[in-house]
Amino acid sequence: PESVIKRYGHSMTTYEISNGYVWLIVTGGCSGYDLSANTAIPVTGSDVTYIIELVYSDDEWILTRIWNSEQNWFKTEEVIIREKEAEKWSIDMREKDMKLTLLQSSESSLKFTVAMLNKQLQESQKLLEIQKTISLAKSQELEDSKKRIILLKKTLTHTSTISSGLY
Repeated sequence: PESVIKRYGHSMTTYEISNGYVWLIVTGGCSGYDLSANTAIPVTGSDVTYIIELVYSDDEWILTRIWNSEQNWFKTEEVIIREKEAEKWSIDMREKDMKLTLLQSSESSLKFTVAMLNKQLQESQKLLEIQKTISLAKSQELEDSKKRIILLKKTLTHTSTISSGLY
């Protein structure tokens, strides 16, 4: 914020939270000069003290957060970008999870459908075999009937020949 950048005569302290994680504490000072009163304008209100959080990453210090005296914190542009990336990643992961669930559900449904179709195919093949067997039996029965008819005709012809020779 400008109240940190455009400040002079202030105190600044560093506080190392951990290796690569530091707070800069900026307090007091003046934000300008009143020429008519010939006095410095002190920083007041929520702008008196700021805590600036810095994190060392990828060979550079990154400003992550800034708090004012009232413990309101300001997001830096980099934090906003990171949060948006994290949110996008989270949304992407939820979408991927939903797609995976849908695919798994579809796969399960497809497996069930394939199993049912295989069962129907097996039943149809059994019925076809039964129909073939019945058809073959009927064909054999027809053949046997034809043979009996031929045999009966021969017997009748032979009998009639014998009968006509007797008279």
